[in-house]
Amino acid sequence: WQSHRRIADQRFDEAVSLALEFLAQLGIDLPRTPGPDDVGAVGGATIGALQVTSAEEIGALPDASDPTVVAAQRIKQGVMSAAYLTAPNLLPLLTCNIVQSALRDGVARQSAYGFAVFGMVMNAAGLIDVSYENGKIAMALLERSPDRSMMAKTQHIVRAHLNPFVEPITEVVEHERAVFQLGMDTGDLEYAAWALHNIVAYGFYSGMPLEELRQVDERSRTILERHKQLPALACTKPYSQQITTLAGEGTVAKSTQWRGLHYDEAEHMAELVSRGFRGAAYILTVARTFIRFIFRDIEGALRAADSGAEYADGAIATYHAVWWNQYRALSALGTLEVAKEDDPLIVSAQANLAELEKWCAFSPINHTHRVALVQAELARALGQDTDAVGHYEAAIRHAADAGFLHEEALANELAGRFFVSRDSRPQARAFLTEALDAYAEWGAAATAEHH
Repeated sequence: WQSHRRIADQRFDEAVSLALEFLAQLGIDLPRTPGPDDVGAVGGATIGALQVTSAEEIGALPDASDPTVVAAQRIKQGVMSAAYLTAPNLLPLLTCNIVQSALRDGVARQSAYGFAVFGMVMNAAGLIDVSYENGKIAMALLERSPDRSMMAKTQHIVRAHLNPFVEPITEVVEHERAVFQLGMDTGDLEYAAWALHNIVAYGFYSGMPLEELRQVDERSRTILERHKQLPALACTKPYSQQITTLAGEGTVAKSTQWRGLHYDEAEHMAELVSRGFRGAAYILTVARTFIRFIFRDIEGALRAADSGAEYADGAIATYHAVWWNQYRALSALGTLEVAKEDDPLIVSAQANLAELEKWCAFSPINHTHRVALVQAELARALGQDTDAVGHYEAAIRHAADAGFLHEEALANELAGRFFVSRDSRPQARAFLTEALDAYAEWGAAATAEHH
């Protein structure tokens, strides 16, 4: 309980330290600040143990009977969200410890959650297929227990952090609505809160109409404030700003920076960094990058992306990283009119593209349009006009087919700007008209007016 209270109050370091003290009393000594070697060693050992144990064998493991083991599992599970947000290198040690304990000592009610979070760690390592399979194991372990206390948190991890890297991200919102209700029914306010956050975040990423999303966001923030779920609220605020700004209620169209009466992005970032809240700092980084890019402050978008890149480890296995790579690449390329292949910005954008292509290999429906749009801008910057046109058209088509209206708008806009730069006015007019119509349909009135 003491750790949970500290997490809700955003006192993450205190929560982690308290949990490690209790674990040490149970004979489990974990380093407070593990290094890459620690992570690599425990991760490799856990993967090795799982490789010789089938999913069926894991499902048939006996229940843990040692009260010390059960107590340790409970403590490790309880502090994992704090570790995820503020002590990224500790998270793999905690989840690997739970998985190894289940294999060695039997299954506790926290084991399902442990396998789910291990899937997040595998996702961060680029092992999307392993991550997805661990989600299936987690759900199977969850079903064998009558205890409902682990249901909301485990389903949240699987449905919002593992499955969307294989399955359509448009399904996340409905899954998280169910998780929210389950969390409220079982008293799991922390994960009910994270479900509310993801309803807004994935609603934005999947292109939910902005007026509908505005209402969802207002309801979500009201509940988060009422229940004092400050971590999820801090992560949701940047989406609130994006929604109001795109709808024409913010100040970004003029300055591309949030410095209004109710929100100052610089102050918020400073607060998050001072608290060690790396996950929220990364989310704000992504939001700042996107809003600057969409309002054509391209150099500002690139600076925003690069200035907060270091906080990516606080938001593993999320679509925040997907959007960061996408809009960081588009921002880098957008600063270039003509470039050579060895230009540093070209090289860095190609690295972002490689990340998008990795994700696309596992989920074409979610990423084909992203890859095509970055390829189009890359070809444009390199003077490969024929290739650029083909990629723009592919980005528009795939975004439309997958239902990403907002990114269909962006692809049309960038194609139109390409034809303007090539003095092809009729083609430019056609694409830009499509872009304006799509932005308007999405509800981004400020974007339509700005362009």
